[in-house]
Amino acid sequence: MGGVNPKLSIATTTYAEVPICGLAFVFWIIFNGGINYIYPLTMCIGAAIGAFIGPWVTFKMKTEKIRKLIGVLAMISGIWCIAKIFV
Repeated sequence: MGGVNPKLSIATTTYAEVPICGLAFVFWIIFNGGINYIYPLTMCIGAAIGAFIGPWVTFKMKTEKIRKLIGVLAMISGIWCIAKIFV
């Protein structure tokens, strides 16, 4: 919608998530007084799986399909957030 190549948009989002997740992890440790190792372990497993699947899917999909998929997922995410606020 913003005129940005969807593949570039996915890459930018991925790079933006790294410092956000890192800071969230640091704040989790600070405010919870320690680490429950199940959370970082499951996040690392999910990230490792996604690191292999994500680029492959992005490479194989056509740009127009990615653009539509991003739009649909953004709308679902927005509706879910609004529903969480009001329910």
